[in-house]
Amino acid sequence: MGHYYYELTVIIHPHQSENLTSVIQPYLELIQKDNGTVLASEDWGKRLLAYPMNKLQKGHYFFLFFSCTPNMTKIMKTALGYDKFILRHLIVRKHTPEYIPSELLGDDLEADTPHFNQH
Repeated sequence: MGHYYYELTVIIHPHQSENLTSVIQPYLELIQKDNGTVLASEDWGKRLLAYPMNKLQKGHYFFLFFSCTPNMTKIMKTALGYDKFILRHLIVRKHTPEYIPSELLGDDLEADTPHFNQH
């Protein structure tokens, strides 16, 4: 089965902002295990939630653009659902390999927060 392009957006528990790398790393490893590629990542930082989740008003948003097999996205969805630090997640299949940087980053693509770009 071939690889397809996907976007993953996660909202991470705000107390895990300092441990962002350790929260995201297992999913990067799943993608690599599937011979997939992380094409881009964006750390959107702590933001106000649209509504409270688990009595929290803020969450740490993180975005990945990657390629992998559809089977691996099923595995990732299951893992994300059981991860106690992931408040919400969304995986969307893209029909083109085009990556457009988020407007949330503004002109400063090199923010103070860590990125996981692997070109």
